[in-house]
Amino acid sequence: MTDLTKQFWDHYSKIVKRDGDYWPGDEWGAADRWDANFAKFFLSFGAASWKRAVEIGAGSGKYTTRLLRSAPEAHVLAADISSGFQKVFQRKLSEEGLIDRTTPVIIKPNSGSLRQHIEAAGWTGQFDAMYSIDAMVHVDLQYIIAYLITAGACLRPGGKLVMTFSNCLTDGGFAKLIAETPRMFAQAGQKTAKFEWMSPDIVSGILPRLNFDIDLLDTHGRDIWTIATLREPITDSNLLDAIK
Repeated sequence: MTDLTKQFWDHYSKIVKRDGDYWPGDEWGAADRWDANFAKFFLSFGAASWKRAVEIGAGSGKYTTRLLRSAPEAHVLAADISSGFQKVFQRKLSEEGLIDRTTPVIIKPNSGSLRQHIEAAGWTGQFDAMYSIDAMVHVDLQYIIAYLITAGACLRPGGKLVMTFSNCLTDGGFAKLIAETPRMFAQAGQKTAKFEWMSPDIVSGILPRLNFDIDLLDTHGRDIWTIATLREPITDSNLLDAIK
């Protein structure tokens, strides 16, 4: 995570104005698609029974609200790098009467920040899922790995990882990679929402090394929808040293 990334999303959260039920971030899709994704990738994997979940990149809370409505006992530790988006999140969840079932936290620019929030909440080894939808597509693998190790170190055995990653090997992903190359090249070093590209082979190669069994890699769309189950918490000191 860089300060430029934080600045970009802080700025974005302010320039996209709320309009009725429309919140910043709602321009990236439609409610029926989010409902379908939630049913397929959350509810089909037991989300209705979750009691504690960690969300990375909560944005305005489109998946947070769906989880809290579907899992009546759930509490979400909602982490974001953007204080601007977190203000939007807190306003939306407050209006919907769900804010008391969330703990909003800001991820700071160090690899152990999320782990520290989980430990402060007393959740280490005690929570059911870590999820991040439409956020890791903008995150470089060097930063993603810190979140994945955190999941492997802090989830309970049998806990779920639910994440989306950008996929440069689909037709849509490859087309986006090529189409955005001139603009991204010209904006090097500036504040952007640049995609950081992954592939199914990278995901399927990394997760087993972090004690995850892969339940699903869905590559039918532009991104990689990833569901995995933690076999046992990470104890390898070389891995844990990465998230001190």
